[in-house]
Amino acid sequence: MRYLALIILVLAAASLNSCGGCRCGKKSGEATGPGATGTTIAADPSVSDTPADTLKVEVDLAERGYALLEPLVMTLTVANVKGEDVTLTFPTAQRYDFVVRKGKQIVWRWSEGMMFAQVIGRETLRAGESVSYEITWDQSGLEDMKPPLGAYSAQGILKTTREIISEEKDFGIVD
Repeated sequence: MRYLALIILVLAAASLNSCGGCRCGKKSGEATGPGATGTTIAADPSVSDTPADTLKVEVDLAERGYALLEPLVMTLTVANVKGEDVTLTFPTAQRYDFVVRKGKQIVWRWSEGMMFAQVIGRETLRAGESVSYEITWDQSGLEDMKPPLGAYSAQGILKTTREIISEEKDFGIVD
């Protein structure tokens, strides 16, 4: 019975801290979009007054073309390109995410089906320092379906209070 009560409390806390029940980790009303892409940072102004050009956020792929079902390694690199330290605030234990699109449709999201502790975290990136996150996609889709051949794009997302989204990196899946 105690475990059931604990599960209910965890789920209730997660729903209070999410935007409409999704697992993105954002609080309701937070904006993402064009101002939070590429090499820009939209830090929480109550925590940091970081200039918009302090971080460089890039996704990289080992190859530009992959065989069907070949594992695909993606790396998200976050670099502090200015001469001062920056403190990043994360609304959950999740630090990053990756998405793969075919056209405008998301066919895979690294964090799909995962749960993250609902704790605020802060990490400092020193001047000139960078951090990288690497994952491997086995080319399964959101519903364990294999993707069709063709052109795709990948993006990395730094899951700060206001997400910072890399530019898209194009690649292809061939037979």
